[in-house]
Amino acid sequence: MIRKTTVFSLFAVALSIVSPAHAGLLYMEPLYGFHETENIQFATGKLTTGTMPLLMDVYQPTNIGKAQVQTNRPAVVIQDGGAWTSGDKDNGRVTTVAEFLAQRGYTVFIANYRQVNDSPAKADAGPWNSLSFSSNGSALGFGTTVYPGANVVRVAIQDFASAITFVRNHAADYGIDAGHIAGVGGSAGAIDLLDLQYNGDTTAASYRTQANISAVGSMMGDWNKVVAGGAPLLLWNNALDPLIFYNNDVEPNLHHQLQAKGIYYEQWMETPNATDHNVHYDQYPLADTNDPYLAGKYGDASELILDRMRDFLAYHFTPTGPVQVPVPEPSSLLLAALAAAGILIVRRGRNRR
Repeated sequence: MIRKTTVFSLFAVALSIVSPAHAGLLYMEPLYGFHETENIQFATGKLTTGTMPLLMDVYQPTNIGKAQVQTNRPAVVIQDGGAWTSGDKDNGRVTTVAEFLAQRGYTVFIANYRQVNDSPAKADAGPWNSLSFSSNGSALGFGTTVYPGANVVRVAIQDFASAITFVRNHAADYGIDAGHIAGVGGSAGAIDLLDLQYNGDTTAASYRTQANISAVGSMMGDWNKVVAGGAPLLLWNNALDPLIFYNNDVEPNLHHQLQAKGIYYEQWMETPNATDHNVHYDQYPLADTNDPYLAGKYGDASELILDRMRDFLAYHFTPTGPVQVPVPEPSSLLLAALAAAGILIVRRGRNRR
């Protein structure tokens, strides 16, 4: 009897060491690996002569022994920048974001689009056709030195819409929640995203997102088109960007529209070191303290920009917010070894009898 008690006690100790592990915070901690699937065609783009396949890469979270991959995951669709001439789904500035978010539980899509050198045909009918050089003046990106012509911008916006629509229509295929799709754009891609999502159209379009992140390109076609009910928005600029500049006299016009329409937003500034138009993932941004809405809310510089993006999506986009999920210790071999030791003790005890 004493011998059996000892054996069961050993099992209890083994289980207490291994089974109650610890918990990880979904959407916040890197609980997963990722798998990339390349060159999925999401649409066909018309050119002045012929057509071209529009391709995207998909980054899916994978189980690496820390937590089970969730079903009905939120998704993120990204469009790269590059002045509508050199955007690429393989660019490190977008793959970095995709890998970061996939490791935290999102399924991420990076979509290519028609650009200047593709000689795109005239854009199809859509809200993007209302954009013009005169929309809100030269502070738009349409007035920058890299402006490629209205049709190229319209086509890029249309292709972004097609990518989001594809993701929504194939949600079941990728294990994602069609009601939780976020958009991320950088530079030209950011302008495309803002013009697509905050264009005054209130219809429940298939390309409508539930949150948006605009990186180093937070200028849009017509700020007066911002309407109530828009998705939460994170704006991220380099304070001294010489190409798509942040103007403390102009940009607040957008902020005021967002505030007036009750749309949650954050405006982060990479300063004082960000004096170019590049993405700086090693920067600790500050909120725009010239904006009364933001002053005092995000005055610290304790997190990198990727962490700001992580927090924004986790708290203002995901269906649950950050939630604890069980994370087993990667020591199941210890349990097996202790169990084997317990069996051996039982056998030896019996042999002694």
